[in-house]
Amino acid sequence: MKGIELLPFLTEKQKELLKTSDMQYKRYARIFISIVGFDNNTVTVKVAQKENDAQKYLSAKELRDRVKGVFDGILPEGMKLHVGAVPYTQDNMPDVTVEWVKEQQAKFGLTDSDLAKSVNIDNANLARIFNQRGLTKIHKALFYYFFRAYGLQGAMS
Repeated sequence: MKGIELLPFLTEKQKELLKTSDMQYKRYARIFISIVGFDNNTVTVKVAQKENDAQKYLSAKELRDRVKGVFDGILPEGMKLHVGAVPYTQDNMPDVTVEWVKEQQAKFGLTDSDLAKSVNIDNANLARIFNQRGLTKIHKALFYYFFRAYGLQGAMS
């Protein structure tokens, strides 16, 4: 568990329990728990959930409850636990595919060569992305935000 060294009062057994819980949450739910501070009898913890294959996501309250359960019985009596939760949120990006990119190119009158120059990719790599490799998450973000900005630029002219 990241930041466990900030809690000097923990026994080795307690540290192992926390590390095991942390590892299980990471492995099965892609929930990451970090101890970010210990001050004035308060332990501050951050918990965040990332995208996972099961596509089962917890709310901020559920994440906080899970962390409280992890620390239950470990913190000394009277010590407070403050949990900041960051639930997973899906991006609002549309399903960016090669077909979508081609539609946007047609909409704005851009050739493959124009697009390649605009996003600083050489023509051969752009052709490979379109014809063989497919779009990675980075490519999808690149093209989505490029066309979003390109459309805004045209609207402002």
